[in-house]
Amino acid sequence: MKTQIGQRIKQERERKQVSQEKLAHALQWNHHQIVSDVEQGKREVKAWELYEIAKFLHVRMDVLLGREEQPQQPFVLWRQKPTKDTPLLEARFINECNNYIWLEQLILNGNEQPTIVFEELPKKKIDFKNFTLSHAYQLAESMRQLMSLGDFPAMQLLGILEDRYGVKFIIDNNNTEGSAACSRSEKGCFILIKGLDVECRQYFSIAHELFHLITWDQEMLAQIDAMTSLHDKNEQLANAFAAGLLIPKEKLQTEIARICGNRPIAAPDVIATAGQFYVSKDAMLYRMLNIGLISNKQFKEIKEQLQHTVSYRTTAERISRFLYSKYVRLVYLAYEHIKISRAKAAKLLHTDLCDLSDIFNEYGFLEIHAS
Repeated sequence: MKTQIGQRIKQERERKQVSQEKLAHALQWNHHQIVSDVEQGKREVKAWELYEIAKFLHVRMDVLLGREEQPQQPFVLWRQKPTKDTPLLEARFINECNNYIWLEQLILNGNEQPTIVFEELPKKKIDFKNFTLSHAYQLAESMRQLMSLGDFPAMQLLGILEDRYGVKFIIDNNNTEGSAACSRSEKGCFILIKGLDVECRQYFSIAHELFHLITWDQEMLAQIDAMTSLHDKNEQLANAFAAGLLIPKEKLQTEIARICGNRPIAAPDVIATAGQFYVSKDAMLYRMLNIGLISNKQFKEIKEQLQHTVSYRTTAERISRFLYSKYVRLVYLAYEHIKISRAKAAKLLHTDLCDLSDIFNEYGFLEIHAS
């Protein structure tokens, strides 16, 4: 039995590209030889140790115990892939996605029909080799109209993706390496965003990842992800789509005509409109160049001026806190209705038992069950 468990631990460790030294350090073992002994069946692993191993490798304990097979992990597409621990970070992302789905089903008791049926997020099959930036802008405009995002799409995007299409957002507040990412499978659509990014960057990341979800073709994306040149092109297309989606051409032209009249666009105009559309100054500047509102010469002059200005302050909390509060709410409901234990609630929220009440209180949820 202990030999089989050791083999499964080794299999999962190697699948996540984790060294024996790294696993030993995570478990606070003083030497990696202990990991080697466990994997070879020379040392029996204690229950709490197996729990910590499963937690670190983002795998269910039942998989390590041989009670169930490890399911095939959905493909994850990164905006900028981490230079280390990629399989481990992907496993954590997918684990968070599975927790989200599990909690929703738990609240519904598993056998009740959901009161809301989401629309399937549209799919657009593209000829990647011939798909241009112009095509990406056209796709953005068609999606803006289809999703009824209005003239200032950033303000509507989150609610429509969540409430109409059932897209789930996973927030990384750990400042880990890597950037935004996404995954689409039969379980649904998921977007990972960095909780510490400024607000305008989070909006842009969501719009950027939406392009990947809409054009999702796992076989094609796997090939793109393996080739730097193709990956870079795909990211450029996603950036163009995001800019086109968040900054509608006609509305921007109207706003510029209203504030500038016949005078040339200047740096303050770029800053003001960027704030109006909830995008970065650079994104707005490139969009103005793209639709012909400024010349290449103006672009260079304004860009130079903007480089010498202090970035305006934005908060990352409004979006990430809003999105994460929905996940905290699911954990809270599951715990208060005695569907999960207090320890399970703390685990799902990545906190200690003693801090669970503080987490609930921070998001406005009063812990009744404990009292």
